[in-house]
Amino acid sequence: LQSWSGPFGWSLFQDLLRTLRRVADRHPGASIATVAMAWVQRRLDDTCGGGIIVGVRDTTHLADLQTLKGLRLTDEDLREIREALQRGRKPAGDVWDRERLPGSIVYPL
Repeated sequence: LQSWSGPFGWSLFQDLLRTLRRVADRHPGASIATVAMAWVQRRLDDTCGGGIIVGVRDTTHLADLQTLKGLRLTDEDLREIREALQRGRKPAGDVWDRERLPGSIVYPL
């Protein structure tokens, strides 16, 4: 969160949450978490393929997963989320930078 939000910190994160709430409100039964999961899956579908692995802490979260199965974000939804995310900083380096940090645990193949 800190590397994305930078000096704007908490207020930028809250702005993203408000955006996700607005999108969720347009989709019956959707929560902020459901919209976030649908966004990640859509990004995977549009770029490299793959899927998300989700779990539930207890049965109260099962409804979110049922909603996720049928949730299709619109172009407008994606635009709003993209605009909120673009107000933050892009990650530096490539996707493996975290594994290369000094003291990181490296798992042998």
